[in-house]
Amino acid sequence: MTLPYFEIDNTKKKSTKARSGKLITPHGTIETPAFLPVGTQATVKGLSSQDLEKLGCNIIISNAYHLYLRPGISIIEKAGGLHGFMNWDHPIATDSGGFQIASLAQSTNISDEAVTFRSHIDGSIHHISPEIAIDIQQRLGADIIMSFDHPVSFGSSSSELREAMNRTHNWALRSAQSHQNDSLLYSIIQGGTFPSLREESAKFIDGINNSQGIAIGGLSLGEPKSTLWEMVDISVSSVNENKPIHLLGVGSPEDLVIGVGLGIDTFDCVLPTRIGRKGSFYTKYGRINITNAKYKADMNPVDEDCDCFTCSNFSRAYIRHLFKSQELLAYTLGSIHNLRFIMNLMSTLRLSIKEGTYEEFRSIFLSEYQPANEAKRTEQKKLWQVNKQTTNPLVPPFENLED
Repeated sequence: MTLPYFEIDNTKKKSTKARSGKLITPHGTIETPAFLPVGTQATVKGLSSQDLEKLGCNIIISNAYHLYLRPGISIIEKAGGLHGFMNWDHPIATDSGGFQIASLAQSTNISDEAVTFRSHIDGSIHHISPEIAIDIQQRLGADIIMSFDHPVSFGSSSSELREAMNRTHNWALRSAQSHQNDSLLYSIIQGGTFPSLREESAKFIDGINNSQGIAIGGLSLGEPKSTLWEMVDISVSSVNENKPIHLLGVGSPEDLVIGVGLGIDTFDCVLPTRIGRKGSFYTKYGRINITNAKYKADMNPVDEDCDCFTCSNFSRAYIRHLFKSQELLAYTLGSIHNLRFIMNLMSTLRLSIKEGTYEEFRSIFLSEYQPANEAKRTEQKKLWQVNKQTTNPLVPPFENLED
């Protein structure tokens, strides 16, 4: 990719790291800060490409691990790459699959050379190195690709984290050496929740040649939110401010607002669509559970301030009925509303940065928005980790990794 591929365009005096800009890719320019809906298997569940465009989405992220296993890279190449395969003319990012291999694959053997594992789909044996991971993403035709990395679980020891971090650094160098096309390559920071490791990893990753962006990985895995933001701040403070910075796997509304203030340019997360499919809808005051009995005869829209297809056409009572009846339309309407809420939020954040009012907006938003209970969130993460160890080796253990 020829320079410049990232332009920072806000000039207002500010006391935070919040910034607006333009990320230039082979399939179009993305205004930042931006949120990338997750279409792991070349689809954002329940939504068409046309739906996504109407919602204001102009970039998504897919997963190389899943697409490599099914339907296979050669089939996607026959369609002209991922854009042609899923009929999407806008930018696409891909995750290399390091996290999914560590979480989903069975009988995993990790060495400094590569990872050998059994597919969670059919038990077949596969071998992926940093070079292969980059080749897969380039063959998919993605606009933004991620280096191969070795993430580890929250709570791992400092020695385990250092070993994985050093391996990630080595793989990042090899990924950069293998990067040959016009896609933007992002190298990934690891280091867990140890400040010294985070800073060391950030500085190393920032110094890699032929790497156009920075991704922050290994977070939002069960650590307290205060720790999450401490690690993000350390990471951002240790890298070149002229590179775009992506935060992997973070996407609740309050986290987007806070993350932007710490200098994050792009985010991705399955959360908006996953909870939407379960009947949890965003409002400026927090989530509402549309399946609650109090909405049975409620003829108001989910959110009177929302301009999405769901809120413009259907009542809370109707949507609740769809969920209670397990009608497929319910899952589409939930995803539409939550993604539109997020797209509107990102648009407002961009405008507030350009106008120099970000801090005021952040203060008002966070005073009104009631986030999900952190204790419950932490408990869910613990159950998630246990589930990882006990599920049938040929059955995908977590829905959120399959979005």
